[in-house]
Amino acid sequence: MKLYTTDGSPFGARVKIQIYKKNLPVEILAPPGGMGSAELKSLSPSAKIPVLALEDSIIIESEIIQEYLEDKFPKLSLRGDTAETTAHIRMLSGITDIYLVPALQPFRSYLKGENENRANLQEGVENLQYIFGMYEYFMTGNNFAVSEKLSLADCAMIPLFYYLRCFSKAVDVDLSLTDFPRLANWETNIKKDKAVDRVLQEIEATR
Repeated sequence: MKLYTTDGSPFGARVKIQIYKKNLPVEILAPPGGMGSAELKSLSPSAKIPVLALEDSIIIESEIIQEYLEDKFPKLSLRGDTAETTAHIRMLSGITDIYLVPALQPFRSYLKGENENRANLQEGVENLQYIFGMYEYFMTGNNFAVSEKLSLADCAMIPLFYYLRCFSKAVDVDLSLTDFPRLANWETNIKKDKAVDRVLQEIEATR
């Protein structure tokens, strides 16, 4: 199996954390021909990463790739020990994909000079407070998002939180987690996991 992604991709990063944590036999490669290339489009018409290449098929979308890898390699599961715990993991991953990913856009647009209205940034900060509240409500772990072990929720969340911190610092916006103690504790302690730390260092090296 081959995973095509870049070190800077937060979506590839969530899969890489899983691969490193479970020590999976997956070769990690740069996109053939680079982003947007004909070679990448020949693998996946979306031309987006990550792409998991199997012997005779292709799997796209990071969440689907992760679910496949969990099905294929159930040892050291990053799902829950019960159906209810797995549902919580999927809820937090869903909050990340449905709410947090779009919430980063005002910061990205401002940094790119596409929208220099700081009022939009303030709107974005207020939206993030709402999202942080959802995380705080549904998180059930201490050092991890759910339970007391690394899960697919952690894999999904931490690369986006890394970029959120980078963006907020670049635009001089304070994103305090004082009102969200569970989330704040998680953000501090999740980085102690070796697989998480390895991937965050790889992202940092691209900046």
